[in-house]
Amino acid sequence: PDGHTAQFSTPTNFIGRGSFNFVVAGNDGTRMTNTVGLVISAIPPPQDLVWHGDGTANIWDVGTNVNWLYGTNLTVFSTGDTVTFDDSGSNTPAINLNGTLKPSSVTVAASQNYTFSGSGVLSGVMSLIKSGSGTLTLNTVNNYGGGTVVLGGTVVVGNGADIGGGTLTLDGGALTSTYGPTTTYNLGGVVNVPSTGSLNLSPRMNLNGISGSGVLNLAVSGTTFNYENLNGSAYGGFAGTLNVTGTVPGALLTANFNGGGFDGNLAGTLLNLDNVTLQGRHNSSGNTLTIGALSGTATSSLGGSGYAGNETIVIGGLNLNTTFAGSIANGVAITTVSKTGTGTLTLNGTNNFTGGLTINNGGITVNGSTTAGTVNVVAGTLGGSGSIGGPVTLQSSTSLKPAGIFTITGNLTLTSAKLFLDLANVTTPGGGGNDLISISGGSLTLSGVSTISPNYLNGALTNGTYTLISGGSSTTGSAANLAWSGPTGARQTVSLNMSTPGTVLLNVSGSLPASLVWQGTNGNNWDLTTTNWLNGSAADKFFNVDSVMFNDTSTNGSVTVISVVQSGSIIVSNTTTSYTLSGGNITGGSSLFKYGTGLLTVSSSNSFSGGTVINGGTILFSNDVANASGLGSGAITLNGGTLTMFDSAATANNAAWNLIVPASASGNLNADSRCNLSGSLTGSGTFNFNVPGTQTALLGDWSAFAGRINVTGGGEFRVLNFSGYPNAALNLSNNVTADFQGAVDPNGTTLQLGELSGISSSKLLGGFATNGEVLTWNIGGLNTDATFAGQIAEQNINAITAINKTGTGTWTLTGSNTISGGMTVSAGTLQVNNPNGSATGTNQVFVATSATLSGSGIIGGLTAFDDGAILAPGNGIGTLTISNELDLSDLTALQFGLGTNSDKVVVSGNLVLGGQLNLADAGGFGTGTYTLFTYGGALTLGNLTVAAAPAGFIYAISTSTSGQINLIVTRPQFNAVGSGTGGLVMSGSGGAPNGIYYVLSSTNIALPLNLWTRLATNQFDASGIFNFTNVLNLDTPENFYQLQLP
Repeated sequence: PDGHTAQFSTPTNFIGRGSFNFVVAGNDGTRMTNTVGLVISAIPPPQDLVWHGDGTANIWDVGTNVNWLYGTNLTVFSTGDTVTFDDSGSNTPAINLNGTLKPSSVTVAASQNYTFSGSGVLSGVMSLIKSGSGTLTLNTVNNYGGGTVVLGGTVVVGNGADIGGGTLTLDGGALTSTYGPTTTYNLGGVVNVPSTGSLNLSPRMNLNGISGSGVLNLAVSGTTFNYENLNGSAYGGFAGTLNVTGTVPGALLTANFNGGGFDGNLAGTLLNLDNVTLQGRHNSSGNTLTIGALSGTATSSLGGSGYAGNETIVIGGLNLNTTFAGSIANGVAITTVSKTGTGTLTLNGTNNFTGGLTINNGGITVNGSTTAGTVNVVAGTLGGSGSIGGPVTLQSSTSLKPAGIFTITGNLTLTSAKLFLDLANVTTPGGGGNDLISISGGSLTLSGVSTISPNYLNGALTNGTYTLISGGSSTTGSAANLAWSGPTGARQTVSLNMSTPGTVLLNVSGSLPASLVWQGTNGNNWDLTTTNWLNGSAADKFFNVDSVMFNDTSTNGSVTVISVVQSGSIIVSNTTTSYTLSGGNITGGSSLFKYGTGLLTVSSSNSFSGGTVINGGTILFSNDVANASGLGSGAITLNGGTLTMFDSAATANNAAWNLIVPASASGNLNADSRCNLSGSLTGSGTFNFNVPGTQTALLGDWSAFAGRINVTGGGEFRVLNFSGYPNAALNLSNNVTADFQGAVDPNGTTLQLGELSGISSSKLLGGFATNGEVLTWNIGGLNTDATFAGQIAEQNINAITAINKTGTGTWTLTGSNTISGGMTVSAGTLQVNNPNGSATGTNQVFVATSATLSGSGIIGGLTAFDDGAILAPGNGIGTLTISNELDLSDLTALQFGLGTNSDKVVVSGNLVLGGQLNLADAGGFGTGTYTLFTYGGALTLGNLTVAAAPAGFIYAISTSTSGQINLIVTRPQFNAVGSGTGGLVMSGSGGAPNGIYYVLSSTNIALPLNLWTRLATNQFDASGIFNFTNVLNLDTPENFYQLQLP
């Protein structure tokens, strides 16, 4: 009121856009309705700018140099503008930063390389985003605080430069430091790795934390202790894979997690070392390094402590099975190793740590060696084919599992332990497949009762003496401290012999196992007393370790196992007689082989470990117990037959058995509608997988399967593992839905499908999410062609699903899809042939360099092409519809077939037009006007050129008709022929401005063109007009002329 002025001041740290809603009221609160003056200051609002450059100085400053494009207009940069560097801008010379620059954000999205140099700095709250395959080199000391995101290509930090503060996110790209060996580069922020990223360290560089759940490839180039460091305590939240690779001989990375206090926490990390040593920096009282899982090559090492304090390394909390081929060593002080978690760590290298090894859970397999130091198995398993350089103690209920000859240099103490030994049908100590525990320089001490559990490799033993433990200097204890858990009731007899000090022998004698054929003439019992078998032609009873066959010679297919039997091998070869196995437990190392077209029903739990091979017919589980363990613990090989599970709608089951479908074979699994399949699938055949319900969950690792998975049954292909199906071709049929039911990471989760095909009633869904988490399917890595006619959609309203087309093959989509995460065509061809809806969902489609988008369907989202990407409308010949905006770069390849029927692109929105036209004759091609594009929005015209086309025509691009991009095809023509002073004068038009033409002549119009005489090579003028004079030969009765283009 009363002429006063209200002034609105922007906070000093405000960058970006804002809006205001003014309500003007009087002193009493009454709102004013009359006109109020509003004065806007001369400070412009922030703008979205694209770097243009001048190619001479390329200066980036505030308000002076006109090196930026706002739309199509050149302008200057102002504080708060958002800036983008793409492939359209000048990158030579380097971008010269001048002064303190505070953009809202900097995006470098380019395949070409950029360098930021000069005396200026990037500052403020901005973020730097790098995408595209090019390299961005930073030679300026930047202090911006919004973090750096590398989505593609590489960011190079020059010597003395900096990327600024905040989090460094490596999400598909790399960061490289080029600092020299005398200067330390401190990477201040935590490195976040949501997917895959690379970090190349300079020889003196500090890393201050890792987060995320992806894969970080860390390259180490220094060789001096405490020069390249993992500093600080911000590593415990990293739940991914850390690949540490040395790029120079003797590469050394120092773990300095807590400023020397060092209790290092990599508990959620799979650590993989290659050609590098990881060494700790400890205090004098010693510290602990916890590693979730450890793997590494033979040129790697865990180097202990570089200072006086001892190091304890705790490995295994991720419960993974891994192999470390390098060395675990002492440092300046002593290193101790503790194994936790349920997984097995295999040590294949030469390990010289002396602080001892404790197994608290899971297993340690030593195929290399350890030096002096006690091995104490508190819980879990010790095994392998290597050597232990110190005493070994196994406490109650722990296990020793040799894999050949296992050498212990020191005492072996067994306290109510378990020994698992493979024994073959030869008696060679440690040979022919026999396991042997060899004690060197120590004694054998027994207390309690330790159990020896044999696995008969060949179905039975040979008569003679087997050496189980040898080489001990003495024995404390007696045979009463050992129990043999091999099969009793066999035709052979066995006994343990401890007459030699430090040695345990097994004496085997008696008749060898028989091969029996089931008759069932005395009832249904399979036991050790009933004569239900033929041994040759004689009736016999079963002895443990006998091999058995069930075939069509018996009409009694009901077989009841009484208590426990142990068979050498089991063959079911039936066509007319259906068999049922029920009752007790078939145990031991035997295998089951199914032949013939007949049925075998299993209704009991078994524990035989040799696996099952289904070569024909069907094995049917008749209850939940059989679903879990009806075929024992070995793998099930589907080699032409069928496995059918009991379908229990009321009970959820867990089936842990592994499946194998060999190459060139076909196998069938009819799954339970409520079960967890937690085993693996391997092989490369055809796996026909019938899922009748919506709760068949796939928890196992099927990533190694390299065949075809045909999913039928109308149920759900319910993925609960993160390994994906990168080597498999997945085909969905009969209303099948494939989806992901695991936890989607807040930073995104990616799963692999080698190939995807399916009929129109099938569906591919994303993950189940609560807060917009993104599940990305990478599809196409097998480099094959496939068609998916089903629907790709979100699983629930809070989820986002994205598709990344990979591989060199063509993936054709013919259905209407509704995903909101967009599609990326990274390689090969995405062909859309859907008649309605959108083949690609509602969000953006991006086509990368060398990838192709083709088809005659409909795309619903904004569609953008990288340099070198290919647009090929039509399925053969046809119209591609984009119900949104289309952005084409000047280097996009545009492939059109033109003729009687021609390719076309219909764009509902804006059209950003550029590219290189590659035109082909589609039949009936000739002169005329061809509509290449129609559009319903605004046109932004870049550089559109004809790169390849049928010869003999003149091509011109026309934008004169609103909403159309037309190609006008003409030929030069003769307009006039007459006589002149110099002879015959010919003139015409329609040529390419300043283009070349040839004049051909012949007295016989029927001659082939290659036999005509070229009279001249001339040039059209700037308007495409030509004039040519030819001297007349009065002796020639007639002459014919043609105009030819190059």
